[in-house]
Amino acid sequence: AGRPVDPLGAGGRGRGGRARPRPGSEHACPARGGLTGRASARPPQTVTLEEIARLAGVSRSTVSRVVNGDRRVSDAARTRVQDVIRDHDYHPNAAARSLASRRMRVLGLLVSKSVGGLFTDPFYPILIEGTADACNAADHTLTMLMDTSPDGHAIDQLYGRVIRGRHVDGLVLACHSVDDPLVPRLQADHIPFVLVG
Repeated sequence: AGRPVDPLGAGGRGRGGRARPRPGSEHACPARGGLTGRASARPPQTVTLEEIARLAGVSRSTVSRVVNGDRRVSDAARTRVQDVIRDHDYHPNAAARSLASRRMRVLGLLVSKSVGGLFTDPFYPILIEGTADACNAADHTLTMLMDTSPDGHAIDQLYGRVIRGRHVDGLVLACHSVDDPLVPRLQADHIPFVLVG
């Protein structure tokens, strides 16, 4: 009687000497994209300003003006650019916009009152809501800055890190007196602000 024939050949190899997988050994191979051997799909690349300009038939500077809300663009060109932006789901890089325009499009609301006071004093919810509505209408972000320290030392940290560091374009200062010690500092550093209170 002859020996049973190994269908895979000696050493588990088939025709041409190529190794064949044994039953139950079909494991995914990360380097080859799993069982299919295909590489994993790359995420779609973000369209650039140059490509938007080409598709809209305008210059790159025109696209930049539209993205930054500049009014010096004709209605027809603005519409074409906005159509391309919408079709390609383009979102401008916030950091790049800030570097180019030297503006953060962020306003700070500084409240020097305990957190509990924000919920018991009816003035502050109205102030926050009104400020947020105004920021949304102007395509700005509102950030809350709160000094909760009993001796006011937190305001010095906020001023140096956030306000003087130009992480906000301007400040809404909720205070009860025009003699607030923060006012002369804002004036000296030429930081736009308004007093409310």
